[in-house]
Amino acid sequence: LRESVVARMEQRLRASERLAIAIDRELSAGGLECDAGRWVLGRAVTQGEWASRIGVTREHVNRSFRELRSERCLELVGGAVVV
Repeated sequence: LRESVVARMEQRLRASERLAIAIDRELSAGGLECDAGRWVLGRAVTQGEWASRIGVTREHVNRSFRELRSERCLELVGGAVVV
């Protein structure tokens, strides 16, 4: 029931907010600390995979990454997400 409620609440968020939550979950599950205060995802995840996880199109994921990069929340380095 809790998972269902959380999923419904997340559907009301913007794509960039849902992407940020999904990235945080991925970091919690297997992120690697690369230097002081910066974390990198332990494995590469395609934009298509992110899209299916958060229920949007790949184009929305691309725009969301652009938005999060412009807000200096993350970086894309060689295909890796660095937070």
